[in-house]
Amino acid sequence: MTRRIALLIGIAASLAGCSSSGGSPSAPVVGAAKVYHLTGFQPAGSVRAGRPVTLSFTVTQPSGAPLVHYRTGPGPHVGVHLIIVRDDLATIIHRHPPIGRDGVIRQRVVFPSPGPYKVLIDLYPASSGPEDAELLSTRNAMRSRGPDGSGAWWSVDRRCGLGHRRLSIIDLSPAGHRTSSTTSTRCCPPSLWSTSGANSHSR
Repeated sequence: MTRRIALLIGIAASLAGCSSSGGSPSAPVVGAAKVYHLTGFQPAGSVRAGRPVTLSFTVTQPSGAPLVHYRTGPGPHVGVHLIIVRDDLATIIHRHPPIGRDGVIRQRVVFPSPGPYKVLIDLYPASSGPEDAELLSTRNAMRSRGPDGSGAWWSVDRRCGLGHRRLSIIDLSPAGHRTSSTTSTRCCPPSLWSTSGANSHSR
């Protein structure tokens, strides 16, 4: 049965940008996506229906070091989710395994019946958000469409950043500047206020 347990793991990263028509601003150079790998996935013993077995694995970072820091806090998008599904969908097991200090993740599970299963590991590494240089270089790539001013905003936890450029159309004086602000404690501000013609970019 152990050969019938397939493993699927996906870690995706996305980049989103906004642009306006006209002009040819230079695009910032975006590095290769970071790739994480699953290593050492195996049961501690023979897998038999109705009997507990411990599954263990480690996630390695792009540097090759084991991943030990995962996102924490309220909500579903934290830590590690171990999801085991029988091919006919008759059985779905969803666990949140503990993470060892050495990065090894172990979870005791019971397969209720024989048959082919697939295992999905959904994980959320701790992230500090975009770097200052990354945000500002992306913002400044739009300078030709917003040469009259710029700004940047960061959430308190630094997991969200917004950058904008200003194109003066109606009020050409400094009084025409408008800023982004919020009293919300959530990751991103509820709205972005900007002058007509300004561009914005967020990640």
